Amino acid sequence: PVWSDGSLVTGAATWGNGTIGITGTISSSNSLVGSHMMDYVGGWVLPLSNGNYLVVSQEWDNAGPNSGKGAVTWGNGLKGISGVVNSNNSLVGSVAGDFVGNEFLTAEDNYITASRGWDNGGLTDAGAVTLIGPGTSAVSGTITNCNSVLGSAVNNGSRLQFSGNKLYGYLLVSHATDNIVNVFDPVGTTLANAVDSALVTLNGNSPVPLLTSDGCHI
Repeated sequence: PVWSDGSLVTGAATWGNGTIGITGTISSSNSLVGSHMMDYVGGWVLPLSNGNYLVVSQEWDNAGPNSGKGAVTWGNGLKGISGVVNSNNSLVGSVAGDFVGNEFLTAEDNYITASRGWDNGGLTDAGAVTLIGPGTSAVSGTITNCNSVLGSAVNNGSRLQFSGNKLYGYLLVSHATDNIVNVFDPVGTTLANAVDSALVTLNGNSPVPLLTSDGCHI
């Protein structure tokens, strides 16, 4: 995370073949690297059960040093990922202090990240929870209501609770302040909402008894 390109301490994460390893000088050709001072790319690497991995760079910023927009980058476990961290290859924050990717939950090959400091427009630290699985692909771009469950109140990020159902692959996110539960099925990409968590039953034999959301209206 403190690798320098010669002028800036940007950080780097380098994939190596488990049999033959890797040699040479670290660069954007063989490593995932930052582009600004104190991006600290590779501060945390999270392995997934299928051999792929996530590179977490919470201090990353696409504009200047040490603002903490944050980035989560998916890496292929067979060949790695190289280049500069950006919104085309990573899930990233939009404003200083978003600190995308400060909490994770893995369930089989699905993986979930909570970004509790993410700002929903003028709602500071509203928080967001993103299902980035299954762990054979990546989500890139900024956090939006098309890829994440968003907090709807100031400081709601610390109160967002989430869980992954390993058997059926569901992601459940509760909004304590709104009395709402979001349910997401990563296989069928069915998104649903309920105003009462008592209405949610996931038994694998019957459909989730919730109204399906249309489009990206999470």
